[in-house]
Amino acid sequence: MGACSGYDIVQKEQAKDFPEAYNGLVEDALHYSGHDPYNGTISTTEGCREIDCPEGWGEWEGSERTAFINKLWDEECEKWGPAVGFTTPDGNFIFAYWAAE
Repeated sequence: MGACSGYDIVQKEQAKDFPEAYNGLVEDALHYSGHDPYNGTISTTEGCREIDCPEGWGEWEGSERTAFINKLWDEECEKWGPAVGFTTPDGNFIFAYWAAE
């Protein structure tokens, strides 16, 4: 039993709000990876906690965004705890988490 980090994006066209985006990811993960509590997907998280979108997200390049997601894993996410996410200025949903595997 261990943990792996995960990162998902839900496009604004796929969900009307943050909870719906998270729930859709969990449903998809259960469908594709099964109900194993150690399947290594977002379905093994204990809910989700929404945070504010970081200032400047819209102007950041890929490496800056990656650095922020790494910081989320290190400082905000708990192994076997809730996923952490936010809504971007353009309406997409970003999720970072530690999943049980």
